[in-house]
Amino acid sequence: MMDMAGLSNANAAWKRTPTTPAGPAPAVAAADAETAMFQAAQGDGSKAAFEAYLMAYPEGRFAELAAAEVAALAAGAGQDPQAGAVSPPAAAEDAPAAVALAETGPITYASPLDTDAAAISGLTLAEAVTRSPSFPPVEGLPESYWKDQSCSSCHQWTRERLCTQGNTYLSLNMQRSLGKQHPFGGALKQALKSWAAGGCQ
Repeated sequence: MMDMAGLSNANAAWKRTPTTPAGPAPAVAAADAETAMFQAAQGDGSKAAFEAYLMAYPEGRFAELAAAEVAALAAGAGQDPQAGAVSPPAAAEDAPAAVALAETGPITYASPLDTDAAAISGLTLAEAVTRSPSFPPVEGLPESYWKDQSCSSCHQWTRERLCTQGNTYLSLNMQRSLGKQHPFGGALKQALKSWAAGGCQ
């Protein structure tokens, strides 16, 4: 875990002006520095790390993602390692849902979902992503921005994109995302993960 002094020192190191002549290399180095800082923030996973990235690159390529992480961590939807707290309860509650989904057999794109989430139970993956979410994308977001809006209001889901999203949930780095409530209390994310594990059939 990186502390604030480490982030400040790393940030200062990334901002140093190279001593080589001006040309395309500094632009590439700046882009690489931004990517490196964002990846360091992702690896650290703390609110402070993402805030440090946003302070250094307020209009950066990853600013929207970093801002979303800060909002999620501030709302308690994520885990801020610096706080020293244990995993959020929502993540523990999602574990039985994953078992229940796995026991129903392989999930396919056209098979009805068997889940406790009434909003999507019995729907196919293609149908589920046309529904209105049960939970906001960011805690505290006014209902007028998300309530009664279909998922397609913000996402352009296709079968291929859903498969890509499902595969991200197979990654260890994305396991904490399964505990976030948006859109259907974690049930859709668990279904996408199971579908991806089966090869997105």
